[in-house]
Amino acid sequence: MDAALLRSYGEYGDTGARPFFLSTEAFRYYLPAFLTFIVAHYSEAGTLIDALLFKLKKASDDLAPYTYSQPQRLAIVGFLEYLKENYPDDAIMGREIDKALTVWAW
Repeated sequence: MDAALLRSYGEYGDTGARPFFLSTEAFRYYLPAFLTFIVAHYSEAGTLIDALLFKLKKASDDLAPYTYSQPQRLAIVGFLEYLKENYPDDAIMGREIDKALTVWAW
Protein backbone atom coordinates (compact mmCIF):
# COMPACT_ATOMS: atom_id res chain seq x y z
CA MET A 1 0.00 0.00 0.00
CA ASP A 2 1.66 3.19 -1.09
CA ALA A 3 1.20 6.80 -0.02
CA ALA A 4 -0.86 7.68 -3.10
CA LEU A 5 -3.34 4.92 -2.32
CA LEU A 6 -3.66 5.97 1.31
CA ARG A 7 -4.12 9.59 0.25
CA SER A 8 -6.86 8.60 -2.19
CA TYR A 9 -8.86 7.04 0.64
CA GLY A 10 -9.60 10.58 1.78
CA GLU A 11 -11.57 11.15 -1.41
CA TYR A 12 -14.05 8.46 -0.40
CA GLY A 13 -14.36 9.14 3.29
CA ASP A 14 -12.36 9.23 6.47
CA THR A 15 -9.03 7.41 6.20
CA GLY A 16 -9.15 6.68 9.92
CA ALA A 17 -12.00 4.24 9.50
CA ARG A 18 -10.00 1.88 7.29
CA PRO A 19 -8.20 -0.09 10.02
CA PHE A 20 -11.51 -0.98 11.66
CA PHE A 21 -12.78 -2.82 8.59
CA LEU A 22 -9.72 -4.96 7.98
CA SER A 23 -9.49 -8.58 9.00
CA THR A 24 -6.81 -9.43 11.53
CA GLU A 25 -4.52 -10.71 8.81
CA ALA A 26 -5.07 -7.63 6.65
CA PHE A 27 -4.48 -5.29 9.57
CA ARG A 28 -1.22 -7.02 10.43
CA TYR A 29 -0.18 -6.91 6.76
CA TYR A 30 -0.96 -3.21 6.32
CA LEU A 31 0.20 -2.01 9.74
CA PRO A 32 3.74 -1.19 8.52
CA ALA A 33 2.25 0.84 5.66
CA PHE A 34 -0.02 2.74 8.06
CA LEU A 35 2.87 3.49 10.41
CA THR A 36 5.13 4.59 7.56
CA PHE A 37 2.42 6.78 6.04
CA ILE A 38 1.82 8.53 9.36
CA VAL A 39 5.52 9.23 9.85
CA ALA A 40 6.07 10.39 6.26
CA HIS A 41 2.78 12.26 5.75
CA TYR A 42 1.65 13.25 9.23
CA SER A 43 -0.33 16.29 8.07
CA GLU A 44 -2.34 14.10 5.69
CA ALA A 45 -2.91 11.19 8.06
CA GLY A 46 -5.97 12.72 9.70
CA THR A 47 -7.82 10.37 11.98
CA LEU A 48 -5.75 7.38 10.87
CA ILE A 49 -3.47 8.25 13.79
CA ASP A 50 -6.38 8.15 16.23
CA ALA A 51 -7.64 4.86 14.82
CA LEU A 52 -4.26 3.20 15.13
CA LEU A 53 -3.73 4.49 18.66
CA PHE A 54 -7.17 3.19 19.58
CA LYS A 55 -6.36 -0.27 18.24
CA LEU A 56 -2.83 -0.35 19.64
CA LYS A 57 -3.91 0.53 23.17
CA LYS A 58 -6.62 -2.16 23.27
CA ALA A 59 -4.45 -5.28 22.92
CA SER A 60 -7.43 -7.36 21.87
CA ASP A 61 -7.00 -10.96 20.82
CA ASP A 62 -6.49 -10.02 17.18
CA LEU A 63 -3.82 -7.45 18.03
CA ALA A 64 -2.16 -8.94 21.09
CA PRO A 65 1.52 -7.97 21.37
CA TYR A 66 2.54 -11.55 22.18
CA THR A 67 1.43 -12.58 18.68
CA TYR A 68 4.08 -10.31 17.14
CA SER A 69 7.79 -11.02 16.93
CA GLN A 70 10.18 -8.97 19.04
CA PRO A 71 11.36 -6.89 16.03
CA GLN A 72 7.72 -6.17 15.14
CA ARG A 73 6.92 -5.11 18.71
CA LEU A 74 10.03 -2.93 18.80
CA ALA A 75 8.95 -1.25 15.55
CA ILE A 76 5.54 -0.45 17.05
CA VAL A 77 7.13 0.84 20.26
CA GLY A 78 9.54 2.92 18.17
CA PHE A 79 6.63 4.40 16.25
CA LEU A 80 4.81 5.28 19.47
CA GLU A 81 7.93 6.85 20.95
CA TYR A 82 8.45 8.81 17.73
CA LEU A 83 4.93 10.26 17.99
CA LYS A 84 5.42 11.13 21.64
CA GLU A 85 8.76 12.82 21.00
CA ASN A 86 7.72 14.74 17.90
CA TYR A 87 4.27 15.89 19.00
CA PRO A 88 4.70 16.69 22.72
CA ASP A 89 2.17 19.52 22.80
CA ASP A 90 -0.81 17.28 22.15
CA ALA A 91 -1.86 16.19 25.66
CA ILE A 92 -4.71 13.96 24.52
CA MET A 93 -2.52 12.12 22.02
CA GLY A 94 0.17 11.86 24.69
CA ARG A 95 -2.21 10.02 27.02
CA GLU A 96 -3.27 7.67 24.22
CA ILE A 97 0.37 6.99 23.33
CA ASP A 98 1.17 6.26 26.98
CA LYS A 99 -1.70 3.76 27.13
CA ALA A 100 -0.47 2.04 23.97
CA LEU A 101 3.11 1.98 25.29
CA THR A 102 2.00 0.19 28.45
CA VAL A 103 0.56 -2.53 26.23
CA TRP A 104 3.46 -2.85 23.77
CA ALA A 105 6.59 -2.03 25.77
CA TRP A 106 6.85 -5.14 27.93
